[in-house]
Amino acid sequence: MAGATRELTRDDGEIIYDLMMKRYIQLSQVGSKNSRTSDNIDEQYKVFMEEHMDFTWTPEGLPSELNAGRAIGVWDKGELRMIVTQRFATRRLPTWYVGNMITDPEYNNFYKVTKGMAEAIDGCAEYAESKGYTQFYWVTSTKAWNKREQIWYNASKTFKRYNVFIENIIPAGEEPKFDVEKMLLGYRPHPTDLAIKCAKIKPHIRHEHFQKQGLLKVNYNPLQEEKNEFNK
Repeated sequence: MAGATRELTRDDGEIIYDLMMKRYIQLSQVGSKNSRTSDNIDEQYKVFMEEHMDFTWTPEGLPSELNAGRAIGVWDKGELRMIVTQRFATRRLPTWYVGNMITDPEYNNFYKVTKGMAEAIDGCAEYAESKGYTQFYWVTSTKAWNKREQIWYNASKTFKRYNVFIENIIPAGEEPKFDVEKMLLGYRPHPTDLAIKCAKIKPHIRHEHFQKQGLLKVNYNPLQEEKNEFNK
C-alpha cells in the first residue's frame, strides 16, 4: 500500500499550502522556465481552496457551478505527499477531469507516490461513476509519461475498466483552439509538449449497468469489442 487517501478539507489548509510551497520553490530554481514568486503561490493557493473545497451537488444531481471540484490527498507515514484534484463538467456532458497533480518534490519514493496516485484516481472514478460520470480527461507531458503512467496503469483498477485515448497533443508554446482543451491547459501555453488524454468506461461494462437497471433488455454486443479482422 502506498498509504492512505482521503478527500481534503479546509482543516488541511496549512499542509496543502506547505506542499504547494515546496512544489513552487522547486519550479522557481535558477534556470527554470516556470519562475514563480510568493505572490503567485498565495494566489494559486487562494484559487485552489475556492475551487476544491466545500464541494456540493445541486438538487438536480449536477455539480454546483460555484464549486465544481474536490481534492484528494495521498498520505505516507502521516505526511501529505500528493494532491490529485477532481473537477466535474457542470451542464454539458457527464465528464470530469484531473485538474492538478501536486507532488512533494522531497519525496523520492517514485513508485509509492505513483501507486498512491492510482489509488486516488480509483477513488475519484468510483465516486464519479456513482453520479453517472463515466469519462474523464487529464494532461501529461509527452517527455516523461511512459514510466509514470505505466506504473499508474498497472496499479490502478480504473484502467482495467476504461479505454484510454490520446485526444490531442499540444506542441510547446502553442495554445489549443478548442475551449475545453484551453481550460485543461489553464488558458496558457506551456514550455513542453503536452498530451490531452481521455479515459472512457468500456462499452460492455456500461451496457451491463443499463441491463441491471432494466433499461437494456437485449444482449447487445458492442461493436468495439467484437472479434474482427482488425483486432484478432
